[in-house]
Amino acid sequence: MEATLDTVLIPVRDMTRAGAFYIRVLGITPGYKSEHWTSFILGGVQIGLHRVTEGIEPGGGVVPCYRTKNLAEITARVQSEGGWVSASDHTTPRGSLRDFRDTEGNPFQFIQLHED
Repeated sequence: MEATLDTVLIPVRDMTRAGAFYIRVLGITPGYKSEHWTSFILGGVQIGLHRVTEGIEPGGGVVPCYRTKNLAEITARVQSEGGWVSASDHTTPRGSLRDFRDTEGNPFQFIQLHED
């Protein structure tokens, strides 16, 4: 199985303030904007501002989100390699998403798009 980079997630507490900041800094209009998620496409990669969720806090850096065709397989692989896996995935307008941490505690995500 091959994974590709789908999204670089940036955790935020104040979506209005953060969204306005990135609009001004990047000089582009978001492709999608809500109270929970604002996204920009840069060089074919989605930059996503995500309102704080359990396990991911602002100030800790960006969180890469990889695209997979089989979220269950990735979940099993991360567990077998000693990584942390969130208790459940959650559905977004684009697909099913799950939070993970590597063996050093660094957060990352995988998404399985609805059409995959």
